[in-house]
Amino acid sequence: MSALTISTVIRLLAYMATCIALPVLRRNGVALEARFRVPGGTIVSLVATALSLWLLASSAARDAIAVVAAAVLGLVIYAGMIIVRERASSEVVRSTT
Repeated sequence: MSALTISTVIRLLAYMATCIALPVLRRNGVALEARFRVPGGTIVSLVATALSLWLLASSAARDAIAVVAAAVLGLVIYAGMIIVRERASSEVVRSTT
């Protein structure tokens, strides 16, 4: 398992999330009016999602475990940084009052 494989799978997951969000945002009307719309954009995003799922399914279980472990580690580091920032900001507020 290399860092390149982990990076590729994570990018594929992000791409897949974007493809899934496109028709949802268009249907809900949350997104701004697009300057350019691809004809059949919903179909294109569904096909891209299906291809992404196929690529993920063809990856080895060992790779998937490594990606999950890397994602969990990243979330733990992110949560730790949020805690540190909150403590630092509350200390600044206390020292100024």
